[in-house]
Amino acid sequence: MTLKDLDSSHSIGLVDCGAGVSRGSAFIVSHNGIEYIVTDCHVLYKIQKDRSIVPHDNYVNITFHGQHTYPSSALTASFELSKVKKKVSADLDLAVIAIDDAVTFENEGSCPLNPIPVDSDSLELWGKRTYMLGFPTSLFPAKPFTFKPFLATGIVSSVDDVESLFVVDVPSFYGNSGSPVFLDKGDGDVVLCGIVQRLITFNLKWGNPYESTISRIDWHNSGYTICRSVNSIKALIENENSFKSESES
Repeated sequence: MTLKDLDSSHSIGLVDCGAGVSRGSAFIVSHNGIEYIVTDCHVLYKIQKDRSIVPHDNYVNITFHGQHTYPSSALTASFELSKVKKKVSADLDLAVIAIDDAVTFENEGSCPLNPIPVDSDSLELWGKRTYMLGFPTSLFPAKPFTFKPFLATGIVSSVDDVESLFVVDVPSFYGNSGSPVFLDKGDGDVVLCGIVQRLITFNLKWGNPYESTISRIDWHNSGYTICRSVNSIKALIENENSFKSESES
């Protein structure tokens, strides 16, 4: 798969829960011949302190824009969160939705879907070039770029194999959560290597020298992003628990 293939695949989308209650990015993968929608848990759910989850909204719409598609002609997927079969992990901050009759697609004829394959090979990440492709809604400028996926590139700065996480020196913003991250394999080829989960903040604390009780902490985008490895996505899909809807739980 190449970057050009990704743009024409219609497999990376803008998630909208409850008409703006929560927004993020998502992508469609294929694993062992079955297709799934993948995003972060916190895009679809509020994660409570006790790690329980509460849906932002039951109604979810995903629009799979590309550089050469527009909202009126883009492939869309809609579903009720309570009715789709899924696996959700608050600890991994992942949600995987099984694509079946509970997911309704529109404009499939004009925008054929080509899912992103989940590679089964182990990947060496540290120091390698990566690409992030998603929808930083907090950056969206005026039309016609409002609904375009933004491409960013950087290197893998650090890796934690125990937690299956890695850091890229690419800034992420609100809306990038759930964006796929691709490893540059050379000769124009890329492979899915992870998913954006959160930015790393730079915190600056300041206070009034004449009044010790007055202080403030400002946070800024450090330019680094924490991503979860594709291995976690594969493990969640393959674990022994079945994909279930709320009525089957």
